[in-house]
Amino acid sequence: KRSAPILAEVKGVFQNSDSYHIVKPSVEGISKCMSGALHDAQMNPDEIRSLQCHGTGTLLNDQAEWEAIGQVWGQERKNVNIAAIKGQIGHTIGASGCLALAAALGTLSEGYVYPIPNYQSFGSNESGKNDLPRIVTSGNRDPSIQSVMVNAFAFGGTNASLIVSRM
Repeated sequence: KRSAPILAEVKGVFQNSDSYHIVKPSVEGISKCMSGALHDAQMNPDEIRSLQCHGTGTLLNDQAEWEAIGQVWGQERKNVNIAAIKGQIGHTIGASGCLALAAALGTLSEGYVYPIPNYQSFGSNESGKNDLPRIVTSGNRDPSIQSVMVNAFAFGGTNASLIVSRM
């Protein structure tokens, strides 16, 4: 009625609280959260081509998130663009999820995948192979992206994942 443009459709959302540790994230809790959002959206992991990660830039948090991505996407994780807006703007505490959603909307509308500047590899995963997902280190355009998952996590194991898609 107010002629506002529709930027995206919320396809799926999931939230859990694994209460694993006050500051150490649970790979299982994160994995269940992302899987729950996919289930709610009635989507398969291969339909998500871009992931706006929580991406704090710390070894403890980011490694847990990368391992959870591997659990959910398996071999297809190499086809997912991994981005995190915090690398450009810093950690804005409670606003982080909202800003990550804004970046995801930019990805959907412009096809621009925001980079993680100054990313340094965490090395190999637990299997000894460096087969982590594709980390976007310089902005790129991919107009074929139809859906983006946004992750937002907090102290005490509170996890949220949201999937937005083009209309």
